[in-house]
Amino acid sequence: MNKGYQFIAFLVCSVMCVGVLRSADTSAADALYLEGHHEAALSAYEQIEHPSASVLSRMGQCALILKKSPQALLYWYRGLQRQYWLSYCLTAAHIAELEAQMGIRPEQRDPVWYITTACAAVPPLLWQLLLLLIVFLCSWFAGAWLRARHYGLLMLCSVVGLVLLWCAWQSNTERNRVDGIVLVSATLRSGPDERFAALGSIAAGFPVTTLGDGRIGEGAAYYKIRAGGKKGWVLQGSLALI
Repeated sequence: MNKGYQFIAFLVCSVMCVGVLRSADTSAADALYLEGHHEAALSAYEQIEHPSASVLSRMGQCALILKKSPQALLYWYRGLQRQYWLSYCLTAAHIAELEAQMGIRPEQRDPVWYITTACAAVPPLLWQLLLLLIVFLCSWFAGAWLRARHYGLLMLCSVVGLVLLWCAWQSNTERNRVDGIVLVSATLRSGPDERFAALGSIAAGFPVTTLGDGRIGEGAAYYKIRAGGKKGWVLQGSLALI
């Protein structure tokens, strides 16, 4: 066997070994999960360095059963970053249902939720390709359509392009809307130190957007966040990043 075939065989064996190792990493935790030992399964899953979207989904289910709602939201939001299409929509629905039970969002999902979720479920690369296709078609045929006075086609192409651009923007906004989850109820302050005025409190499980971090001297570290229309600083220990 020449060196080329030996190298290919080595690559194939390496890929197979990686797959076996990955399955071995989760097999024990999966068995505990299926047997209903959710606390032990969650502990085993947490030992996995880079959990997949399906593992994060099971971690969320375990946390939910154990009545650890903030942790369940954390795992599901992390899983959303790696999901698309139907799996994304299902996880987003689980999150919305749990947040409604916790009083974080209204129980009734409005049409905007369905639209933004559907847009975010589409891979960003596909939105980019569709936009490039529309731009190419408009550039290629615009001259001929103008000469033939096909203004309707130009208008249609422009409208489709604007709709795709809006959908791509909604997808990107929704996928980057949440940076962290408040794990324990936290005091929102006007600055990164306990000496600053309290602006209110953020309930456990609340999804937030991080705007920066900081500390004063040797004091505790804080995150600057935006949550529910409020801005302020919370202790880093009370927040887990997605």
